[in-house]
Amino acid sequence: MGVNELAIEAHEKGDAETDTINYIVLTDTTVKIKKSSRVNDLWVELTLGQTERKRLSDGRTKTSSAVSDNLRHVKIISSMPTINGNATVTDVKTLLKDVDKDGGAISLLKQELTVKNELTNKSHTTTRFFVPHEMDDEDITPPGSEPNQNSRENNDKEKGDKAAKEDGD
Repeated sequence: MGVNELAIEAHEKGDAETDTINYIVLTDTTVKIKKSSRVNDLWVELTLGQTERKRLSDGRTKTSSAVSDNLRHVKIISSMPTINGNATVTDVKTLLKDVDKDGGAISLLKQELTVKNELTNKSHTTTRFFVPHEMDDEDITPPGSEPNQNSRENNDKEKGDKAAKEDGD
């Protein structure tokens, strides 16, 4: 898709050396995601069903929207101009129940991340699985805000050995 190979290698090295932590709070009306990694720290808060336009520091405009079928699923679609044309990123997160090797119930968060170059119509999908872990309200509170004591929480920590992954993102 025209992404610099050195950038891909750096991103994959960062993923391999340091866990990526995603804090996710999904309610009937909003989704809040805080991603902390070696590569970047990102804060996203969207109202379900509404489109948000954000002007980036270099003047480009990023458009994002989120939809959810239930509190175990969210799809976020973002679009923005890049050096290689307009890119659309579709990020689908689904909380799954599974059975571990001893027959016990476990939770996994499945992420399907698709990046599409709108100019060339080429796309790439990466599938990853995360293991939930405990968090507190401060983990998902944006800078300058008070923790929300009434939120429904779903959090995840990327599995170090990545249970399933197609090519790196």
